[in-house]
This record gives sequence, structure tokens and C-alpha cells, in this order.
Amino acid sequence: MNDYLSESRQRLEKIKEEQKREKFLRWASTNIKCLRKIDNSELQTLRYHYENAESWKNVVNSTFSIAINNLNSQVDYVNDLEKNRHQQDIAIMKLNDYIKFLEQKYDIIQSEHITQNDDLKR
Repeated sequence: MNDYLSESRQRLEKIKEEQKREKFLRWASTNIKCLRKIDNSELQTLRYHYENAESWKNVVNSTFSIAINNLNSQVDYVNDLEKNRHQQDIAIMKLNDYIKFLEQKYDIIQSEHITQNDDLKR
């Protein structure tokens, strides 16, 4: 029974990882004009920045949900929310900077600021 549970967890983790990879690739194909030109290490760095921004977005959303669910409590979540939003802003800025770096490297001219799809907007 324990083997079955362990095997099921491993399969579930593989499925979740594949879903994360597919989500990243959909995002990248929509937002990165030079995606076909970048090498594997650049793709991995881009994915790292994307997942970091996604992670901070999830932290902000969780903190906000906790704050909403505990409105009547004596706990003030404003500082936590501000700190997490600041970290999210930094992560998104690093992602945007890396995208600009790639586009400059591969001579992609961007006439306007990179607009993120709803996955990374606040």
C-alpha cells in the first residue's frame, strides 16, 4: 500500500512539473519574440525568472487571502503584504530586464514596454 501511495505521489509530481513547464512555454511563446533563437541555458534562466515571479505572485495572493479571511482578528497583515508585493515587483523587474537583455542580444526592437499577460499582472 505504501509503495502504491509513493508511486502515485511521484506520478502526480511529474504531472504537476509537466503542467508548470507547459504553462511557462505558453507564456514564453506569447511574450518572448526571440524564443526560437535562445539557447538552452538562456531558456533555463528565463524559466527561473518566470517561476520566481510566479512564486512571488502566489505568495502575494496567499497573503492577501489570509488577510481577508482574518479581517476580524487582531493580526495586521499590511506589512507582510507590502513586503511580499515589493519582492514580487523585484522579481517581475528582473524578469523584464532579462527579457530586454535577450531581445537586445538577438536584435529584437521593442517599440513599447513589454506587457505581461494576465499571469504576471497585479
